[in-house]
Amino acid sequence: MSTGHAIPDGTTLFFVGGQGKSGTTWVQLLLDAHPDISCAGEAHFFDMLAPAMQQAFLRYRRQLEDNNQLFHELAGYPLPEQPQGFAALRGAVVSALLDQSRGQSVKALGERTPANVEHLDLIWELFPQARFIHVIRDPRDVAVSLWQHGHRIQEGGFSKQYGSLDALALHLCEGWSAWMQHSALLGEQRPGQYLEVRYEDLLTSGPAAMARALEFLDIPPDPAVISNCIKASAFEKLTGGRGRGEEDPKSHFRKGISGDWRNHLAADCIKKIRASAALQLTRLGYEPD
Repeated sequence: MSTGHAIPDGTTLFFVGGQGKSGTTWVQLLLDAHPDISCAGEAHFFDMLAPAMQQAFLRYRRQLEDNNQLFHELAGYPLPEQPQGFAALRGAVVSALLDQSRGQSVKALGERTPANVEHLDLIWELFPQARFIHVIRDPRDVAVSLWQHGHRIQEGGFSKQYGSLDALALHLCEGWSAWMQHSALLGEQRPGQYLEVRYEDLLTSGPAAMARALEFLDIPPDPAVISNCIKASAFEKLTGGRGRGEEDPKSHFRKGISGDWRNHLAADCIKKIRASAALQLTRLGYEPD
């Protein structure tokens, strides 16, 4: 791994996150197709690496304490404090990101893990200047896609845990509303460091949506380059020629459309979601029903 622990001067550090099945992979591929951007996924820096390093750090500290007590006649080794743990985590993340770019000089360096959105506080504590792209999709479509995804990756999918798609949708939308409010408030505290990108805008006005993301990363939004990025990450290319709306339940890129929730959720479920999430649905431009 790289031995350097600093993002090069003039390089924008960013992270991408959002609910699973909300389009984070698509955003990653769009950005990584740009010649001045390196964006990979999923490193799970903040939901997997950070807890693992914290546990190792605490074990190490306890072992030092025991050793110092065993040889109490000696001064003992100074015990590590939390800032050292943060420094070690920061160094591990930066080292991995620098390796990711494989020596390529880029203007923006980033990583995409859906769960990043749940760790904005930690991200900005470690990297105060980092920017965050929050990928958002209608949570009702997310529920349908996640339900189908569950059946693709494991026997029975989410049936045992939730019982039905409607139950999963109700659970997911309730949490979604709270997370949208929380992340938006954090974003307001950091103007210029937080951007919301809607899956639906990528579908209907991809060039404009990508131009916003590039400007957010201080990358000139060249129309020709944007067109190439969109072509490189097109649904048809990722699926080997299948068009949007042509469903393949065995594919990670299952259907690639918006509004499919109307074909799957019961009327009573839709009504309950409207009651619990109407405020955030409306704020983000989604029809409550």
